[in-house]
Amino acid sequence: MSLRVDCIVLEQKEEELYLFSLDARSLLDISYVNPQTRDTPEEIQRLLNISRIKKIAEFIKQPSSLIPNNIVLNLSEEVNVIKHSGNSMATLEFPTNNGPYAYILDGQHRLKSFDHTDGINFDLAVVALKEVDKHKAGKIFVDINTNQKPADTSLIFNIREAIGDLPSGEERAAVIVIDLDETESSPLFNKIGRFENDRKKWVKSPSLIKWITPLVDLGGRLQSKNRNDQTQIIINYLKAFKEVFPYAYEEQKEYYLWKPSGIQVMFQLFNNVWERLILRHGSDTSVTNFIEAIEPIKNYAIDGSIPWAKEPYAPYTSGAGRNLLIKKLQNELPPE
Repeated sequence: MSLRVDCIVLEQKEEELYLFSLDARSLLDISYVNPQTRDTPEEIQRLLNISRIKKIAEFIKQPSSLIPNNIVLNLSEEVNVIKHSGNSMATLEFPTNNGPYAYILDGQHRLKSFDHTDGINFDLAVVALKEVDKHKAGKIFVDINTNQKPADTSLIFNIREAIGDLPSGEERAAVIVIDLDETESSPLFNKIGRFENDRKKWVKSPSLIKWITPLVDLGGRLQSKNRNDQTQIIINYLKAFKEVFPYAYEEQKEYYLWKPSGIQVMFQLFNNVWERLILRHGSDTSVTNFIEAIEPIKNYAIDGSIPWAKEPYAPYTSGAGRNLLIKKLQNELPPE
């Protein structure tokens, strides 16, 4: 049984594009992908990432989720284009409703995610070309995946916060980041990149939100505190590092501590420092008590250098190196 789909015909630089909609299940039945591998180096698509597919499927299962961006296909010669006279409409006729008639140039993960949506199925927007050669198909793939700049992560977080789309822990962390950036007594006052056009800031807000969330989310050390207390405790904590290592703060470019990697290290050490402070001073979270709690790492240095000096700490800026440094510093901060 053939499949017929009405479409709009566009012309771009002597190439015809066909715009239509079709439900995801039907698209899966008529489309295919041959990923690029060592055995098929001439292909242009990447291997399917099952983890990514399942994440998209979970998104699709949310009540308010939509997929407004289009799937891009390259139709085979078996698909017949029947033009309508006098207008820019046409009908695409597929030999059957199940067969490899359309190569997916963009959107394979979105489309394949419908295999994991527990039966959810809806129409998707499609842009199709017909019988473009491998060279042109490859250029389309490269253009889509390189020339379209993704939205700035700060912008995404700001929008998600504005529409109430952040998980509860991230939402609490997001407002604290605003406080840290706008409170004059904060060591990070006016130093957080919260907007896309922010330049020369010390750290971006999405990173801070990620590091602060475990502290204020369920089970976090600051979960039971209100927003003002959470903000003030974190400000006092950062002030303690500023006072113990003043040179690293005043000459931020020459030291590791107040760069994004170093700021992450500080937040990763919070639980250790917090336990030391609580054991000694109970609920008194003053700057002075935080300074006392971090005293054991005051003189800790790599290879006998000045603590946090940029050059000897350079190997610890990568993910693995940073994790190693965190473990070393945590060992220097036992509860007692």
